[in-house]
Amino acid sequence: MLMIGTECSDRVKVLMEAQRKWANEARSLRKNLTDVTRETMGLEEELEKAQAAYKHARQELVSSGGLIVQIVLEDTQRKQQQQQQQQQHVVATSTDPLDKQGGGEGQTGAGVTRGGGIRGGKMLGGGVVQAARAGRMRGGGDAKDAVAAVVIMACNRVDYLDRTIQSVLLHHKGLDTKFPLFISQDGTNAGVKERAKQAQQFTYLQHIEAAPPRMNNPGENIAYYRIAEHYKFALTELFDRRQFPRVIILEDDMELAPDFFDYFEATSNLLDVDESILAVSSWNDNGQKQFVHDSELLYRSDFFPGLGWMLKRELWAELKPKWARAYWDDWLRLPEQRKGRQTIRPEVCRTYNFGEHGSSMGQYFSQYLAPIRLNALPVNWAQKDLSYLLDVSYPAYMVSQLRTARLIPLAAVNTEVVTPSELGYDVMVEYGNESSFAQLAGEFGVFQEWKAGVPRTAYSGVVVFRYHGPHRVFFVERRGLARLGFKLPSGT
Repeated sequence: MLMIGTECSDRVKVLMEAQRKWANEARSLRKNLTDVTRETMGLEEELEKAQAAYKHARQELVSSGGLIVQIVLEDTQRKQQQQQQQQQHVVATSTDPLDKQGGGEGQTGAGVTRGGGIRGGKMLGGGVVQAARAGRMRGGGDAKDAVAAVVIMACNRVDYLDRTIQSVLLHHKGLDTKFPLFISQDGTNAGVKERAKQAQQFTYLQHIEAAPPRMNNPGENIAYYRIAEHYKFALTELFDRRQFPRVIILEDDMELAPDFFDYFEATSNLLDVDESILAVSSWNDNGQKQFVHDSELLYRSDFFPGLGWMLKRELWAELKPKWARAYWDDWLRLPEQRKGRQTIRPEVCRTYNFGEHGSSMGQYFSQYLAPIRLNALPVNWAQKDLSYLLDVSYPAYMVSQLRTARLIPLAAVNTEVVTPSELGYDVMVEYGNESSFAQLAGEFGVFQEWKAGVPRTAYSGVVVFRYHGPHRVFFVERRGLARLGFKLPSGT
């Protein structure tokens, strides 16, 4: 009995010692865990501070305009990387060495399906395409080095194309890498093809339809369907196959301003950093000589003007799956495509449209296109602060401009009696609907037309133009002003 009791006592001692040892280890582990938790909390606090400092620094850059020239948003880079992984192939015939694969230059091989990416039974690869001629790189080398590809959309007007080619080359010296040049021909017009291939600085693309497009309504002009298909072809070729980050689209009846390329290089940064910008255009619908004054001033507009414009790859990825079958420009102006985004436009046009004859039958040419003023003044765009055009800044900027104007009643408008220049100040006139706007625009001679509920050039219902001098006329609408936080004087 004594031995059994002694053994039990020894075992109890061993168990108690083990318990004390485990308790000490548990306390040590809890202490270590507490220390780690504190360190983690400290790191989290440091991370929060760093994030707050980053946001503050970014806001400072936006307000100073530094963002425009120094930052490309991280999410833009991420989206571009994702887009590069999802590119599709496209049918194209061109003077690229790659195009020798499927039946020769300017031809399509058997079994070609439009937009299917198969030529002569071979699938064209994606990624950067480099074209060589006479032992040198053509098309600017890598697409990643380019500001934007520039494509002239041509069909059957060889004299117009020649004039456009000469204007582009006049202002393109030394810009092969930044702005690679392309001509995309719709159809097989021999004269256009010959002239395009004579232009050694351009890469030639050719779109040949597999079958005539099916029209929605009898009697429509089939040209608008073919134009839409041609645009889809060219944009697919340049974005999806050649991987350009941006594309500038020119028509074959345009002359360029001397600062055309500098203008687009400067505004390409805006396009990258501000997702509320749909596109950048070189055109002002109210850019006639009597309505413009300041060659350096740019605007945001809810109205997409087209006529020499730049878009980025992300927008094309959004639009391509649902691209219009016809009337692509009016389609792009619809709310479901625009999604509240605006286009950047200049006060003074950077392109001049000389196309009196074409698909639009010279519509509006003598009244609206012929008198357009093409900018001829030098502008140092690289030194311009364009941060006022950002979405975070522009509403306040527009309000500051509106405050310079004096309100006059619609009934008092008579341009034969008094002009803003004679008054010596800017004026503001209110309109209530499309009918009263048309009456008002008719008095001054600016565009009366609306598209998709938006007057040409308007931003939040505000249409602004000069009138025979430096002073401005603002057409305003109360709902649009309310969105800007601007109130008209009481009693008006």
